[in-house]
Amino acid sequence: MLRGPVPLGREQAIPVGAGHAAAQQEDAGLLAGLQDAEFGVDGREVGDKPVREYLEGRRVRESRVNRAIAARSAAGRAMISTQWASAEFAALSQLCAAGLPVPYPVQILQTELLLEFIGEPDGTAAPRLAEIRPAGAELASLWDQLVAALCGLARLGYAHGDLSAYNLLVHGSRLVMIDMPQIVDLIANPRGVEFLTRDSANVARWFTARGLTAVTPAPADLAGLLLAEARLS
Repeated sequence: MLRGPVPLGREQAIPVGAGHAAAQQEDAGLLAGLQDAEFGVDGREVGDKPVREYLEGRRVRESRVNRAIAARSAAGRAMISTQWASAEFAALSQLCAAGLPVPYPVQILQTELLLEFIGEPDGTAAPRLAEIRPAGAELASLWDQLVAALCGLARLGYAHGDLSAYNLLVHGSRLVMIDMPQIVDLIANPRGVEFLTRDSANVARWFTARGLTAVTPAPADLAGLLLAEARLS
């Protein structure tokens, strides 16, 4: 039964429904459908970054498809949208199986994803990290969770690709990574190390600005740790 829309920025209105037969998680009582995997494609950007940077390493076997994607024809843009959604669904499935804190991927239909809703049973969505003001032990706990999640991601050979305090949810005391259609394969994408380093700098800067101190690793050391976990240093 739908309970109404949840507005979440570029994903626009997200229908929320009761029930979660697939996820088997105690705190997952609702589903949220992310309705627009085309964000960034028509505008040729993800945030302020060109889509082509993320598409490197995502080639398919059919040369006709690759040519259409490269030309950004109408068919090519549609293929990018489908590829974008498929990449996120596949990545989330792998990350969930590895026990990383991401929404459970329930279903994919062309460019639309149905994902676990992160929030309360009454439909209240979990806030983004950027929307709260953690301090002290809470801030240190969120940092520890983030480091563990990013290390797990790096060990699997990935970088988020667009990580910031706006792509992290805080549900109770639990940190969850979201918005991952641009997930970067650190080996296949020639700019993989650059994306990993940029992700690290973004979150390190945010936590440092909130007064995080006396933690291991220190925010300034995060990139080096992730490169080591990914066996790239």
